[in-house]
Order: sequence, then C-alpha cells, then structure tokens
Amino acid sequence: IFVETSVPPDVIDAIVAGVENTGHEIKIGGQLFSDAMGEPGTEEGTYIGMIDHNISQIASALGGTVEKGGFAAKLQSTFSENGG
Repeated sequence: IFVETSVPPDVIDAIVAGVENTGHEIKIGGQLFSDAMGEPGTEEGTYIGMIDHNISQIASALGGTVEKGGFAAKLQSTFSENGG
C-alpha cells in the first residue's frame, strides 16, 4: 500500500497489524502526497516536486529504477547529454 503523508503512523500500524492478523502480507510502498504538499522550501513543497516524488515512490516500489533526485534529475541528465 502507499501511505498518504498526512495519515498518522498509528493508523498505518493498525492497518498493517490487521492485515497480518488475517495471515496476509502487506508492504508499505512509500509515502505519497495527496491532500497536502511537502514543507515549504523543499522540492516536495512545490506542485511539480510533489508529483515527481509520488511518481518516483510508485515506480520504485513497483520495481522500477529511479534516479536519485527523481524524474526531474533524469530529465535534466538526458537534456544535458543531448547538448541542451
């Protein structure tokens, strides 16, 4: 599952415990921003940075390779390699 950043940790712990008590396995894929952006002054504190963070978390949790700095860093790297 993916966790919304504003959900208290005790709620997540209760969900994990409840699922495990039924004999199933659950994995936390990461924290996503939905109701609120990150702290002001951080990359996640911008709309584009928040979306980049979410995409990077999902891709990584599903087995993809995500460059450090997210997809924005990948785009910048690709742009630089192509003489941009």
